[in-house]
Amino acid sequence: MRFAVCPEMLFPDVSFLERVERVRAAGFNAIEIWDWKDKDLGGLARLTRDGGLQVVAMSGARQASLIQPPPAESTRREVEETLAVAERLGCTRLVLLSDALEPDGSVRSPHARLTLNEKMRHALVNLRDLAKLAEERAVTLLLEPLNGRVDHPGIFLQSSAMAFTLVEQVGSPHLRVLFDCYHMQVMEGNLIATIRRHHDLIGHYHIADTPGRTEPGTGELHIPNLLKAIAATGYDGWVGFECRARKDGAEALRGIRAACATA
Repeated sequence: MRFAVCPEMLFPDVSFLERVERVRAAGFNAIEIWDWKDKDLGGLARLTRDGGLQVVAMSGARQASLIQPPPAESTRREVEETLAVAERLGCTRLVLLSDALEPDGSVRSPHARLTLNEKMRHALVNLRDLAKLAEERAVTLLLEPLNGRVDHPGIFLQSSAMAFTLVEQVGSPHLRVLFDCYHMQVMEGNLIATIRRHHDLIGHYHIADTPGRTEPGTGELHIPNLLKAIAATGYDGWVGFECRARKDGAEALRGIRAACATA
């Protein structure tokens, strides 16, 4: 396994590039980012070109929806625009959410009144289209279910089972599930059993402790056991630590480093 850190929620009082530098100073040269539109892309590109930094995953579409009636032209346009940025940063994994998030993390979707079957059907058609685009560009799309209980009320895709079903039905190696252990612990628990059962459909992992979405060792999850279970499936991809600091960013990075050492 390889480890990355998402600086988005760490050190919120400094610029994003300064957060990246602090992550690198802690020994991590791989990061993930959310929306690229609020980033210093020139600075990030310089770090990837000259500083040994890897951007291993980034948001593929922050404003679009997978459940809008197809053809989802706005979603495809946003993904295509992001692909150009991803190529500049050397990133080959784009994260897809089922809905656009409001600044507070909630979802206020014009498609909320659609039935469950309609949402699943629309998502399937739209994902098939995007998977073809990903294949053409040699990238992997990562479909991420989120929790609707704490962080993202109104989100459609809240279940790992629904995400696995969609990925299975699309049937493309360029579409996989992003299994976020924090979100799925909030929604359903039973993390290790789910990982063992569906590891062949998982293309990326996120980790944060619960409650609070904080660094390893601050909540109820036994992160070393989770990492060992992931490794036991033969997974050799990226595990991203996407968390906020319970108290201090530097302390959080030490907690992440300690967790990585147990894998």
